[in-house]
Amino acid sequence: MQPNPAKEWPRGVATPKGLNSKSEQGQNSSEPKTAQREMPGKPFIRVRFAETGEPRTFNGRQAWALAQLIERGAEGVTPIERPTGPRWSAYVLLLRRAGLLIETIHLKHGGPYPGTHGCYVLKTPLEVLDRDGV
Repeated sequence: MQPNPAKEWPRGVATPKGLNSKSEQGQNSSEPKTAQREMPGKPFIRVRFAETGEPRTFNGRQAWALAQLIERGAEGVTPIERPTGPRWSAYVLLLRRAGLLIETIHLKHGGPYPGTHGCYVLKTPLEVLDRDGV
């Protein structure tokens, strides 16, 4: 049975070279999972996991969301403070599936529609290697 890159790699995370066409999806691929690339014309951010040294490239809205999380640090990001339209919970889910540890802190808010909202804090130590458009 051949691997399905769509199931193994969240959207927005560049797939490894060698898994782009069905003829190249053999199980004995010599390409490591860290052989990733940016997608032409899309914003990207390339980071290295501090603990493992593994590089990873994120594209599009995931790159934008990760850049926001890195910029805010321990303060975290809330959709209320950054209401630019993206679906934060979806991007956080995809970033978590890509191996990032992101904490959700539930904060109460008042106003005409009182309730709670999430504040997302990146906990995975990362080193930014390269970025464009984010």
